Amino acid sequence: MKPYLMRSCLVKPCLVKKWIAGVTLMQSVAAVALEDVPVAYLIVAKSHQVPVDILYAIAMTESGTHYRGERVPWPWALNIDGQSVFCASQQDAIHRVFQAIRNQQSVDIGLMQVNWRWHGQRFVTFEESLVPIKNLSAGATILYEQFEQTNDWWEAVGRYHDPGQDAESLDSAQRYRERVRQYWREWF
Repeated sequence: MKPYLMRSCLVKPCLVKKWIAGVTLMQSVAAVALEDVPVAYLIVAKSHQVPVDILYAIAMTESGTHYRGERVPWPWALNIDGQSVFCASQQDAIHRVFQAIRNQQSVDIGLMQVNWRWHGQRFVTFEESLVPIKNLSAGATILYEQFEQTNDWWEAVGRYHDPGQDAESLDSAQRYRERVRQYWREWF
């Protein structure tokens, strides 16, 4: 299969198809809405070939909280055994993650609520999982991997939360997809 030349770089046809799918999805996104998205999301989305609007909507769903009168994704958000915790600082979050891992508790970490048990290998240390850009990158990678399985960004969103294919997982993925869509509609 011959690669195609696109913007001075070689791109395989399958990547062109995925890029077109992302651009098509984002055509309805208002440029004004994208101006409000922090630049880190734009950088990570571009480098991982995921739609920035969906990446941001997932972060809002996963770690959104109210801060100074606005709802924002929170970098020190944790979910420990099903209990949401919004730490005031990175150091507090590191301490709580350490305790959760030591106690063999389930812990979702950071902006994208990356689960340590299933995705800890994506980080060099657990402290790294609380570096916002690294957490965003891990979340974007997970989202892209799910997109590769489905070729549909909204299906990938559901699988980001629950990639299982049994009836319970499919139902869980659908409910999650709708929560993300809700934030997506509000923002974009």
